[in-house]
Amino acid sequence: MKTNVVKALIKMVCMSGIKVNEMYNQNGRAQTVNDAVFEYIKDCFCDTIRERSDERRATKISANLENFGVNPLFKIQDGDEVYVNIINSREENVCLAEPVKASDNALYITVSINDIGISGIYIIYGSDYSLYESGTDIKNPKMAIKEITDFNAGGKYEVIALINDEKYSAFHMQNRLEAETLAQMGRGLKLETVTLKNGKTAKLYTADIG
Repeated sequence: MKTNVVKALIKMVCMSGIKVNEMYNQNGRAQTVNDAVFEYIKDCFCDTIRERSDERRATKISANLENFGVNPLFKIQDGDEVYVNIINSREENVCLAEPVKASDNALYITVSINDIGISGIYIIYGSDYSLYESGTDIKNPKMAIKEITDFNAGGKYEVIALINDEKYSAFHMQNRLEAETLAQMGRGLKLETVTLKNGKTAKLYTADIG
């Protein structure tokens, strides 16, 4: 796997998307908040947020991601399909093209936006999502896992990532150790192990910034 959600999570916390619209308008890579969100998510996976050269950025993205489209937004090479949904508040539902299933190994990233950028990012795998929600008009991941965590950020920007241990253990050790170290040092991230509805365990990362 070229990249993974833990690597992206670290970037989302260390280089927040609070003013993502301004950031991507200035570098000419997006004209709307929605477009800026999509570019930001790709950059988080590819470590290209600060890449000034469009050519070098494109090369790095194509080396890590493929199959760009509406559903899924992209696929990590030798890895997960990634669906990105945008909502206008932290409590709003998500509308999916198809229901999530227990066999769904895709990664669902829901991004809550405001006028200037991102107010929340909520990350969950489809197989875990299906434990809490069914259908196509469903609660966003933050609201769906309320019974696991009552985390509610007081800041301008929050991140919640629920990653089951089977998936988590398959990611690069360097990425896992970096995220866990940030959490241990209290540098933006918090980490706890939680139990899912199916009795399996998962890592729950949360961040509250600004």
